[in-house]
Amino acid sequence: MSYNNRGMAYINKGEHDKAIADFNKAIRLDADLAMPHCNRGLAFLRKGDANTAIADCTDAIRLDPNFALAYVVRAAAYEKMAKQPTLKETWPKPRSSATRRSDSSAGTR
Repeated sequence: MSYNNRGMAYINKGEHDKAIADFNKAIRLDADLAMPHCNRGLAFLRKGDANTAIADCTDAIRLDPNFALAYVVRAAAYEKMAKQPTLKETWPKPRSSATRRSDSSAGTR
């Protein structure tokens, strides 16, 4: 998490390329954490690259559908593009059918 924290410090200083480099390192260390994906999206958004910000925030949402900040940053990126997302673009992907089966069968016994 130290790369993630330093990346946020770089964002606050306006050093977005350094922030992105640190978020890349954080993601390489643990690609399953949503926060560095979202924060990298924020850095790209601040650089003016809304498309990459949307992609990073979508990855963060895929990793943790309850991570509200990812939705906020992604919405800001869509607003910057003046593009209204489709429902398919904004809705989290469904869990695998194997997970759904095990969840639904738990209450039927």
